[in-house]
Amino acid sequence: MVDTWRKSDESTDLQMVMIMGTQPGGQDDNVVVSLASDLPQPSAWLLRPDSVQPLPASAADGRVELTLPRVRDEFNALIVSDSTYPFLVPEARLIRCRTGEPVQVRFGLVNALDRPLQGRVEIAAPAGWPAAEPATVPVDLQAGSSAVVDCTLAVPEDAVQAPHFVRIELSGL
Repeated sequence: MVDTWRKSDESTDLQMVMIMGTQPGGQDDNVVVSLASDLPQPSAWLLRPDSVQPLPASAADGRVELTLPRVRDEFNALIVSDSTYPFLVPEARLIRCRTGEPVQVRFGLVNALDRPLQGRVEIAAPAGWPAAEPATVPVDLQAGSSAVVDCTLAVPEDAVQAPHFVRIELSGL
């Protein structure tokens, strides 16, 4: 199931598809996907909760063709771009929590660049919640390497039962 196809703002040529999973027992291996894109030499990656997999991509006539492997029923994202990036990959798209109890948030950081990545990951709790612990994690990854980042959020006793969003971003790179 494809959730969304998004093109970023005009300052970059980054496009993304969120893939939530494939049908059990279906013919879902090596599915060819054709997406509208004006990138002359695209690069593509499949972001899974535990890894980032480069994908072969070809461009012609305003479209990019990609061959996708089978994906599990979890958060997966397909990134198409004209350059490489470091990636933050959430372990889960949705985490259920209870008021007054701590909740663990885990995500992977993958350095898809051809150079070392140094900086920090900043984690911002939802508005009105206590700060994440830790709120900042230093990053020092060699090219092609990855790391798992964990943080804990304290869910307030008076938290409203509704979606709350955690902001996770790379900075100082």
